[in-house]
Amino acid sequence: MKYLLMGMTEELRNLQREISKTRKHLSNLEARYQKAAIKAQSETEEQRLKRLERELREEYPNLKIRRSLLKLVGTLPYSPVEKDSEDIAEAIAGKYG
Repeated sequence: MKYLLMGMTEELRNLQREISKTRKHLSNLEARYQKAAIKAQSETEEQRLKRLERELREEYPNLKIRRSLLKLVGTLPYSPVEKDSEDIAEAIAGKYG
């Protein structure tokens, strides 16, 4: 009986180690997923910047366009000031889950 209990204890330790390894692996996968999601989102921002730049060049061919200023101003459609806190909360939730 004593040996049976020792064998069960060893099995429990092995399972605990396996669970720990699996949790670490899952954590790594989640981190990779978050990085990929952020990258995909930034690529979307890049696409919006290019589209806005193209539209501005068509409408104002002689306008000097500073990309850094476009990034600062943003490329999203107009949003009323009253919605700012809601938009900020959504952005934070989207980035940090």
